[in-house]
Amino acid sequence: MTAPPPPPTYVPGHALLAGRTAVVTAAAGAGIGGATARRLLEEGARIVVSDAHARRLKESEAELAAEFGADRVAALPCDVTDETQVAALFDLAVERHGRLDIVVNNAGLGGTADLVDMTDEQWDKVLDVTLNGTFRCTRAALRRMKAAGDGGVVVNNASVVGWRAQRGQAHYAAAKAGVMA
Repeated sequence: MTAPPPPPTYVPGHALLAGRTAVVTAAAGAGIGGATARRLLEEGARIVVSDAHARRLKESEAELAAEFGADRVAALPCDVTDETQVAALFDLAVERHGRLDIVVNNAGLGGTADLVDMTDEQWDKVLDVTLNGTFRCTRAALRRMKAAGDGGVVVNNASVVGWRAQRGQAHYAAAKAGVMA
């Protein structure tokens, strides 16, 4: 039997985003948002991270600030279903770092329920966080980018479930298909 190949060598950052500012939603912890925030920092960006989980967000902020410098990391709890909180998040990026160049819309909510049993509340909550939250954050980011006249980049995290639904995931599939569109 052949031994498995060794893991790939981790590629260090090359300062590709030096001087840029990014906002990453749902970035508390070890998931996709946390890994994205870390990689942005490795590439030289300044970041503002958000999450609805304030305790985990504070821990992530402290860890990233210790590793990359407190001047490059800010955090703000944000419920992407709340327009006021979303505006405050993007205002913080501009106030703290002077500009906004990148937004990574990572906030999403799943859940499992057969469609026949799914309540309106279950449907609405998943779509409000996953699809409408992406809309709110994109709109807030574009308003600030347009006002600055510099342009920017918006990255929307979707899922293969948006193309090929799974049982019990109709709300999540609809939301992620909307994000892709």
